[in-house]
Amino acid sequence: MKSTQICTIALAAVLMAAPQGPSDGTLNGSWTIEGRVLLGNQPVPEATVLPQWGYAAVRSDQNGHYVLKGATPGNYIIYATKEHAGTSQTRSISVLPGSKTTSIDLTLDNSVAVSGKVLDSDGDALSGIGVVALVRTFRNGGLRFELKGHTATSDSGEFRIEDLAEGRYYLLATWASTARGLEPRPRTNPASVREPLVATVVNAFYPNADSFEGAVPLKLDTGEQRGGVNIVLNKVPTGCVFATVAQPPEVPQGGQRGTVSFQICQAIGDSYPTMAVGRIPVNQPTEVCGLPQASYRVFAVTQNQDPVTDGKKLKVNNFVRADFILGKRDVDLGTLYPEAGLPINGVIAWEGDHDQNALPAGISVALDQQGRPVYPGEVRISHPQADGRFLFESVLVDDYHLLVSGLPEGTYVKQADQRGRDVLRELVHPGNGDVHIAIAPDGAIISGQTVDADQKAVNDVTVILASEDHQPVQARQSDQNGHFRFASGVAPGKYRLAALAGLSEGEAYDPAIITNNLTGAIELELSPGATKNLNLMVRSAQ
Repeated sequence: MKSTQICTIALAAVLMAAPQGPSDGTLNGSWTIEGRVLLGNQPVPEATVLPQWGYAAVRSDQNGHYVLKGATPGNYIIYATKEHAGTSQTRSISVLPGSKTTSIDLTLDNSVAVSGKVLDSDGDALSGIGVVALVRTFRNGGLRFELKGHTATSDSGEFRIEDLAEGRYYLLATWASTARGLEPRPRTNPASVREPLVATVVNAFYPNADSFEGAVPLKLDTGEQRGGVNIVLNKVPTGCVFATVAQPPEVPQGGQRGTVSFQICQAIGDSYPTMAVGRIPVNQPTEVCGLPQASYRVFAVTQNQDPVTDGKKLKVNNFVRADFILGKRDVDLGTLYPEAGLPINGVIAWEGDHDQNALPAGISVALDQQGRPVYPGEVRISHPQADGRFLFESVLVDDYHLLVSGLPEGTYVKQADQRGRDVLRELVHPGNGDVHIAIAPDGAIISGQTVDADQKAVNDVTVILASEDHQPVQARQSDQNGHFRFASGVAPGKYRLAALAGLSEGEAYDPAIITNNLTGAIELELSPGATKNLNLMVRSAQ
């Protein structure tokens, strides 16, 4: 499959709501999870089995058998995949020290696939167009699209995306495939006669929508081979954007002096396909022409070889971004001024006069970028010291969501502020002062089992914890025995709790989905330090 560049790359997990994995980042130790990878009833050798959140993967043997080992107990989300055979649904597995969990079979879904053609508004086939399959999800109250599969159209305009899991997908046909990427170039003499604007095509969601609001999702079932899915790209005029990037602050040793990386991405919701990318000289007028009329975001960054890693990795030093809309006229952005990264200092501590002074081990503080790439060398996760102090040494001058993970059971983040601003609800910005985070010890713990009408356990069901006003708080998948647990991050208050079968990936945090499915939810009023254990009846998602 040909690659398609997407500017926005999300964090690997939603840290506030993710199941907690091993704190040491290893999978070598006392507990064991094992089972088989199957396609129908047949074993699948050489399939990749991996826990989510970036931990080490293993391969199935010639009999389809796999073994995962680890040292830290907890809940793990695992799945299997193999090219041309498909991807399994996720399984939630709970393990205890020294436990051996067997017969956790992972069934591939016979290569769920979608195929069709990409056409222009005249009905002509378009070749070299990138087509991506996206899952719509929500994080921090904002819409996100996560890439699940991609390809490019053939000479006859045909595409086929394979190895998808059962789920609900949005297809995006993107003009910005690698075959059509534009490069910035020195600006031509403004007084000269420019080439006339030419008709081209613009990115579109299936079937013919220029934004996600008009997109039609495709529900793909297990084993389904959906064909005849045609996407129409409209012809629109093109134009040029002009910019000059000023000499940034001092470039450290190992950097590329006199040039910056220049990137233009089209803004489609919170997804940003790359339209043009290249290195340009600083202080010299630059242009990118041939851009379809649309909304865009431009980035300029400098990087150098990180001396801490003996030059093996890159480090981002200076950054600037700007938004613009290209309409009937060309756009001149003037001079862009990259800014050097700034430190963010902070402290995380117990609320008030709590008698526990030492900060529990395993807590992490993260910064989640908004609407831009994650650049190699960015450090956006910090592990506080024993006294609670943490530091992000150099953060690009941009806005971020604050995420806290690894909280002990029965605790939650009660307050986080940056110079008096509530950064649990607003964004963190470097240069706006230190960040102070307060952990409260009187959080609630909710646990139980998902069951059917006969009170028999049902495994792998999505359990949603929502606020009284239907806003998503956390979501979990019940484990191999139907058990679920919300152990941290739950403040005292009123909640609704529901177990839903049939949700597709990404829908557990969709406000519309939650509102539609909470009519029969259990209502909870949790006092400080409350512990609730209950059976939760599974209902089909609407």
